[in-house]
Amino acid sequence: MKHTVKGFTLIEVLIALSILAIALTALMYSSMQASVNLQHLDKKTAANFVAQNVVALAHANQLAIPFMPDFTQGIANSGVYALTWHASKQSTDNPYTSKLTVTVFDENAAKQFELTAFMGETRATPDH
Repeated sequence: MKHTVKGFTLIEVLIALSILAIALTALMYSSMQASVNLQHLDKKTAANFVAQNVVALAHANQLAIPFMPDFTQGIANSGVYALTWHASKQSTDNPYTSKLTVTVFDENAAKQFELTAFMGETRATPDH
């Protein structure tokens, strides 16, 4: 009479659990990395909005931006982040056009975003 035992051995169960643990660890790491990337992109997006707002205010003559080496600065609270911005103008080859550069920094003074725009000047720029 043959006696066969059905089921898994202890070694098979341990190997299966080890494979499952490795797979779940990789999944958790991937999820954590996605969360970190999302937070980073959220801060970059907020910095982009701040820079665009500064450019819009300058184009609407609501914000005076001096020529380099001087600059205008401000703080923008975008909900979660307190972002600092610096803006300055630079002369171009066209005396009636200036280059506007807005740089946005996070709370640790790390540069998050830089936006360059061009503005029409009603009078010739200082270098011309």
